[in-house]
Formats: sequence, C-alpha cells, structure tokens
Amino acid sequence: MLKQDGRWILYGLMGGAKASNLNFGEFLGKRLSMISTTLRSRSNSYKSELISRFSQEVIPGFDRGLLKPIVYKKIDVDWQSGVDKVREAHNLMESNQNVGKILLNFTI
Repeated sequence: MLKQDGRWILYGLMGGAKASNLNFGEFLGKRLSMISTTLRSRSNSYKSELISRFSQEVIPGFDRGLLKPIVYKKIDVDWQSGVDKVREAHNLMESNQNVGKILLNFTI
C-alpha cells in the first residue's frame, strides 16, 4: 500500500470498475489522496503535451534512481520460444493477476 500522505493516481480500469477489497480506513489513517482521470476523452494536443511533460519531468526521476518501476515478471523471449513466450505474457496480463509491469526481454 501507499506510504503516509501518498497519492494514488488512477488512469484505467483493466480489472473492472469495482473493487471489493478497498479499505478506506487505511486511506483516512494515512491521509492518502486519490486522483482519477481518463485519456480517452482528451484531445490529441492535450495528450501530446502530457507526453512532453512526462518526458521532461518524470523520466529523469527514473534515470536518477528516484523512481523505480514495479515489475511483476520479466519474460525472456528468443527466436525459438518467441510466439509461446509472448502468448504466456499476454495470458498473464489477461488473467489480471499482475501488479506491475510484465516485461518481454527480446534477445537476438
């Protein structure tokens, strides 16, 4: 869960629009904030500006080690196992079991 005074930014609902296991007592006790939005209804110029600002303001945090991605699973893909490994990753994503990114590492 989030740390004290943390912020949860919600951009999508891949797992559905309802959650039965949210504990709002924890939200209150930790003074958490939730911000929700969608990009679907936004203009292309808004999306372009968002990408530009993300590149300038957020990516450097990853480069400096201040931000770290949450990686659920890394799957190595080579030429022999390519289709099977990609299918495995897609099935995992569709199962909605992951918390974090599923990375495909392609080797030549």
